Order: sequence, then C-alpha cells, then structure tokens
Amino acid sequence: MFLAWFIPVIVVISLSIIILIFVLVKKEKTKSKSTYVCEESYKELSKTNQETDQDKCEKSVINKIINPSNSIGNYPYQYEDIIAINEIKRDQAAEWAVQQVDCLIQELIKNKLNNKGKTYTNFTFYYQWPKSCEIDNLVVTKAGIFIIETKYWVGHISGNDKDEYWLQEYDDPNKEDEKHDNPIWQNKKHVEHFRNIWKVFTNKNQKIFDFVILYLNKNSQKGVFTISEALDDIYEKSINGNENIEGINNIIEKILKIYFCSREEHMKYVNQLEQKHKS
Repeated sequence: MFLAWFIPVIVVISLSIIILIFVLVKKEKTKSKSTYVCEESYKELSKTNQETDQDKCEKSVINKIINPSNSIGNYPYQYEDIIAINEIKRDQAAEWAVQQVDCLIQELIKNKLNNKGKTYTNFTFYYQWPKSCEIDNLVVTKAGIFIIETKYWVGHISGNDKDEYWLQEYDDPNKEDEKHDNPIWQNKKHVEHFRNIWKVFTNKNQKIFDFVILYLNKNSQKGVFTISEALDDIYEKSINGNENIEGINNIIEKILKIYFCSREEHMKYVNQLEQKHKS
C-alpha cells in the first residue's frame, strides 16, 4: 500500500525538478542578444594590464549601462550616466557607441514595445556600385523605419543644420580641435540612398524617421538627440504605430541579399574618397 502511492509521488517530484532545471538552462541560453553584445563590448574595453582611475570610471559607467537598475520616463532605464564617460579607447569608441545604442534600443523594444521591432547595426549597402554607404543604426518598429547616425565625440560640439562642418573643441589644450562633416547632412544622404533602393522593391511610400545621436554631448539642433531623447522619440512614435514590421523586414532582407556591401569593401571606398579630397 505504501509503495502504491510513494512511487508516483517520487516520479512526479523528479519530473518537476527536471523540468525546472530545463527551464533555467534554457533561460540562460536564450539570454538576449543586446545583453550579450553589451557584455562583450564591456569585456573588450576592460582589457588592460594596469587599471587606471579613468579605466575604473569607464567600467563603472559601462556597468550601469549593462546592468541598469532604474526605471525612469518612457524608456526602460535611466541612461544619463553615460554622459560621465570622458574617453574610451579611441580606435574602439565609434563602434562601441553604435553597439551600445543598439543594445539600448533592443532593451526598449523588449521591455516597452512587446518585442515588436528589430534592429540592424552597420547596415552597409551599395547604392550605385562601387559607391556604398553605411547606416550606423537602422531600427524597424510599428512606427516604420528609423535611420540613425551615431557619433562618439568628446569635448564641445558646435554646428547647426546649415553648417557644412561641425567643430569639435577639446578641453585638453594639447589636443587640436577637429572639423567634421555635418552629421545631419550625412544622415540625410543615407536616407536618400536607402529610399532609392527601397523603391526598387516596392512603390509603397514607407515612413522613415532620421536623426543623429551625439553619444556624449547635447545639441539643441532639431533632429539631434541624446540617447535618452532618442529612446523617448522611438517609443512615442512606435507605441501606437500600425506599420507592418514583418513586411518591412522582408524587404530589408531582400536589400541585403542583393545590395549588401562588406565592411571591408565599404572602408576601401571611404578611404578612396578621402584620398581624392586630400589630392
């Protein structure tokens, strides 16, 4: 009699434990891409033989981005601490910023937009072979398409939508100020090239929003956002949107299949342009 009820109980308990272990392992394996990218970026930037106070500061701020604890505004977390980063290794800074913007937008899509959206980084394509262009961050949500130019510029940035060049002034007197092409104009060209390729596949007048993110700076120009402002803008436009995400992504995949340009080929093209300008 004892065995008649004891054995089924043991079987049920054992199955429950196995199922629980399976769920926990699966949850760990399916950890979001955004967290993975952020952590990999963090590890790469953390490699150093001798950690300085600056390195500790950078790690502290980056860790807040990877493991946010606050929930403020329309976006999932508070990211203003990012402004505290002064310098990251210069050769990695631009790419790091693009990946971090992607991380944060993915978190927004996951936590606030019910996973209704998709992101692409370094979206590089031929618009008129061998001419190519690279979109730093391309985002698809119920609002439509967002085309984003992400800049990691330290110091004081001055310029407006009418200036051909923007000036980057360093606080360090040993560093020479730099001029950069107007990022608003630059991104408008990306949108134009993308629209032209888009029309090859459909006559639909697709909604495309474009703006510039200054990763470490504020700028009052229309269409130039901090990260938190960008997240707010994406959220507000997307929450009540009715665009067909799957249809948009299908066309984007076709664009990549036919017009895709490797990063290496794009950089060759960019370098050729720079050499022409110098000569």
